[in-house]
Amino acid sequence: QGARLLGSFSLGLALPFIGTSLALNRYFAAFAHLRVYYRAIEIVSGAFLIVIGLMMILRSAALVTYT
Repeated sequence: QGARLLGSFSLGLALPFIGTSLALNRYFAAFAHLRVYYRAIEIVSGAFLIVIGLMMILRSAALVTYT
């Protein structure tokens, strides 16, 4: 019974990695058209992270939350 439990646990752990490896080429093909915008996406994402970090430091997150 222990070997069966270990085998099912290992299979459950491995399935997401196997699925990811099989879908990786499809992912790259689907997002190839976004490659032109990678630099802009990086800049906007970085600015967003900086703003959120400053809001956390200054404790002003209440400005964007809805209560």
